[in-house]
Amino acid sequence: QSISALAFNDLSLKKIGIKKALPDTEEEALVFLFMISSQIKGEEYFSLLNDFIAKFPKHPEGYIRRANYSVLQNIENEDNLKKAKEDMQQAINVSEDKEESYYSYAKLIYNYNVLKAENNTEGWTLSDAINIIDKAISINRLPIYLQLKGDIYFAEAKYQEAFDLYQEINKTDMASSATFFSAAKAKEMLNAKPEEIIVLLDSCISHLPERVTETEAAYYLERAHVYSSMNEHRKALLDYDSFYEAMSGNVNDVFYYLRGQTARDSRLYQKALNDFTEAIMANPKEVVYHIELGATNLRLGRNDEAEKNFKDAIEIASVYGEAYRLLGVTQIQQK
Repeated sequence: QSISALAFNDLSLKKIGIKKALPDTEEEALVFLFMISSQIKGEEYFSLLNDFIAKFPKHPEGYIRRANYSVLQNIENEDNLKKAKEDMQQAINVSEDKEESYYSYAKLIYNYNVLKAENNTEGWTLSDAINIIDKAISINRLPIYLQLKGDIYFAEAKYQEAFDLYQEINKTDMASSATFFSAAKAKEMLNAKPEEIIVLLDSCISHLPERVTETEAAYYLERAHVYSSMNEHRKALLDYDSFYEAMSGNVNDVFYYLRGQTARDSRLYQKALNDFTEAIMANPKEVVYHIELGATNLRLGRNDEAEKNFKDAIEIASVYGEAYRLLGVTQIQQK
């Protein structure tokens, strides 16, 4: 029986219940690993990685995958850290492109620190990750390596160093919406003026593909928030609308609340009323949404509607003082 890269999904082979061997060639075995990694977990996957390493001991991928699995599945196990370190060192030893293995090693340490906020384990700190990624960069100064180093600096709160690296990438043909967004966030952490951040976010959004992912769609929200801080409410509203379209309308109550505030500040009161109403429909127990809807109705002279909104707010949160104050203002308007 010949085992191919697609053998794991073969129904006949699944039914017999016999463990499947790895394909004979490295290329097919790598495809097999990639396909199976999202379908099996635990000891079964770990055993498969051991089989791969035994069959292809000169290929770094097995060691890299086993190190990542050991560390990220149980970040509190220090024995796993020791084994992972040995695996990553072996990956570097057998690798023809050592810079790739250095990159994988630095990325593993970075991810470990993201998951474990308080960490001073020797060999697993962010400073260790910097030292390792520098080895990759010394061999080949690829943008992907610079991006990781920038991310590590950002995690260390070294925002100027991170920004400088992101900007270096942005001057190459590898510039992307993600790299400009990273630069914008670093600039924000440096307390830059909103106008400086907007320039970077404009470049970020100009690099978006025609069809954006959920992660990419969030860039519109980020620019909307900056525009709002600059009192450029109409521009912010356009970004909220772009986000809504990119998400095909799949948004939550907080989105409707924020867009409603922006529409109100843009003096587009009917749009604000619609959004606050949508927010309430999505989350009827959030008292702030009723207050915002009532305040907008009050501004438009829709006093009866405002009175109902404030009474609804009081019913939800009887100790919310602002609701009583606004209800009193509404009653004054009603004589």
